[in-house]
Amino acid sequence: MSRPTFADYVRIEQVRLLQGDEAGDNNLGINGQNFDAALHSRARLLVREHDWERLLTSPQQWYQRSLLAAGLLFAVLGVVAVINALSSSGSNHLLNIYWLLLVLLGFNSLSILLWVFGCLANIGGLISGTLGSIPLSLQRIMARWRNNAERPALQAWYDSLFSGSMGVWRLSTVSHALWLVYLGSGLLALLVMFSVRQYDFVWGSTLLSADFFIALTNGLAQALQLFGLSIPDAQTIVASRSGDGVVSDSIARRQWALFLLGAIVLYGLLPRLLCAGLAYMLLRQQERNFRPDYYLPYYVDLRHQLVPEFSESEVVDPDAHPSPVQESAGRPLAPAPAIAPGALLIGYELDAVAAALVTINILNSADLSRAQQYSQQATGPVALVVEGRNLPDRGVKRELASLLANPGGSYLLLHQPIAGNTAEAKTSEQRLRDWYRLAAQLKVPAEQVGLLSTEQLAKLGT
Repeated sequence: MSRPTFADYVRIEQVRLLQGDEAGDNNLGINGQNFDAALHSRARLLVREHDWERLLTSPQQWYQRSLLAAGLLFAVLGVVAVINALSSSGSNHLLNIYWLLLVLLGFNSLSILLWVFGCLANIGGLISGTLGSIPLSLQRIMARWRNNAERPALQAWYDSLFSGSMGVWRLSTVSHALWLVYLGSGLLALLVMFSVRQYDFVWGSTLLSADFFIALTNGLAQALQLFGLSIPDAQTIVASRSGDGVVSDSIARRQWALFLLGAIVLYGLLPRLLCAGLAYMLLRQQERNFRPDYYLPYYVDLRHQLVPEFSESEVVDPDAHPSPVQESAGRPLAPAPAIAPGALLIGYELDAVAAALVTINILNSADLSRAQQYSQQATGPVALVVEGRNLPDRGVKRELASLLANPGGSYLLLHQPIAGNTAEAKTSEQRLRDWYRLAAQLKVPAEQVGLLSTEQLAKLGT
């Protein structure tokens, strides 16, 4: 089976929240697949079984409608901006060419510069822009009228699409797209107005001389001339100054019109299109690299159920000394990941019964030094068994980091007794999450993290 797509992973996350982070105790007959493919197959089966299709697709459908509404709004704004600028010329149809350029390109150019600076300085707020959040805001407003059953699917969809770098580049792409719609509709409006009306182009300034505008026009015109456009010369620029008479020559009008349209395309649309393309490529890269957080207890439990190699381990550790085992009550824990024979079992603050089943149990600095020596001398993997009831604070992380850096492979096994009541169960679940998070920080692969009872530990040590 092919690797799941980004949309498939989003659906898997939606199923997780719809299940309330409880993976269940069956694999729906799925086997013989890798973990990602098994999750995808399981999600599809659950969606059909519970009729969740509408719940899962609803957030994306509403967001697409919000994008369409925002796009139409900015298209109208672009046309209105151009019509308003042209109507200000009055019945004489006189256009201040440089003022019109500033109105159409000024804020757009400033926005692009801020975006580029945000990318170079890694400032997420500047990268995502302000316009990109408009469709998402519309989608959130519409979400207020949904029932509570839809909220888990909406939350999973939102977290997957708009969290971290994924959200930054997605909002950035949307922001560039809205700017393109605004400029494109404005350009189209200019083409229509220039085609049905005759305009005379003028300019004026109280402080700036004609030489400044000649230099500005020539600077902007250099790139336009590469496309064969005829640009107003210095004499035409000087003659177009307001108060010096109106240049009524049809050639000059055409030159000014092409200069204005070409400047919008070359200095407005084209840079914006390049920025949008770059943001979209980075977004696609983020989507290709996206994976759910497999260190969540939900996925750790599912990995034991869905992947065949997660079975009861029969590892022989010649240094372990088994002792009588206490029976556990309640729901059985998920089996530990299969570990290669000859693994070194190291315990960390285990109780007396569990400590007798490992090579060494770390209780003090002397035990830690000995365990580090064993780990360095080990030719095979190191399986670190920790007491799941304890809190994995910063001190624990520092002590375990060297033990889990074994080149032969490392396993983090959580010795987790069954909780006796609801309060203990909630505390136990939170501690599990903390241990899984520590495993992620120490770069222990998720498939090499597991729970085990005292009975399972005894089998590892026999």
